[in-house]
Order: sequence, then structure tokens, then C-alpha cells
Amino acid sequence: MQSSSPNSAPMIDPKLLGTWNNTWKKTTEIRQFKLIQDASTLWMEIEDPTSEDNRIKRSKVKIYTSSPNSNKVVAYEVTFELEEMIAKMSINYNKGILIIACFHLYKEGNHATDYFTRQFYSKVGQH
Repeated sequence: MQSSSPNSAPMIDPKLLGTWNNTWKKTTEIRQFKLIQDASTLWMEIEDPTSEDNRIKRSKVKIYTSSPNSNKVVAYEVTFELEEMIAKMSINYNKGILIIACFHLYKEGNHATDYFTRQFYSKVGQH
């Protein structure tokens, strides 16, 4: 994680920007995503695994710091409204891997059980 000078806005670590692949090749969840910066906003783009055409979805990523007066970024959060569910993701970065804890909440009318996953992502082109 990156920090900036005291009393300034948290900085987006440039190492996070780019394409990330799920390390578990057999996943039925999000196989790949992109982190994109637009001015001071961080965005995540995914293919909706619940749609028939794997529609691309984009959501703003919320940045969390280590304390109220800190600008040291320690975690991220993003929510996607997918075709069949809401996916709420909490993200941490550790040793070159993004760890995503995801709460999958089915929309009303779907009788499937809501569930939780924790998956790991490595950056494309990272050695």
C-alpha cells in the first residue's frame, strides 16, 4: 500500500493498476478484472459471470486508510449489481497478491442461498 504526505488525500498505488487473474483456474466466479484510475478515482471492471453474454460492469472502488487521520491505504471495497446478484467485495493487497473476500447476495425472487468466497488474484505480467 502507498501513503502520501500528512493531511493529503490517500494515493492510489500504481502497482494495483492493470489486469488481474484469479489464481484458481477452475473458478466460476470472477476470472479476471481490471483496476483503472480516472483522475483520483479508482474503478474496477469485471465480466458479469451471471449474465449470458458476460457483460462488462464497472464500479467505483472505495479506498480505506489505516486510521481516520492517516493517508496510508490498507484496503478497498467495491460493490457490483450483477444480473442475478449483488457482489460486495472487500480487497486487501499482500505480497503482490490481491485477496478478495466477496459476499454474494442473490436478488429477491432467486431462491439460491447467499454465499461467501475468498479468492486470490495475481497481476498479469507480474513475475
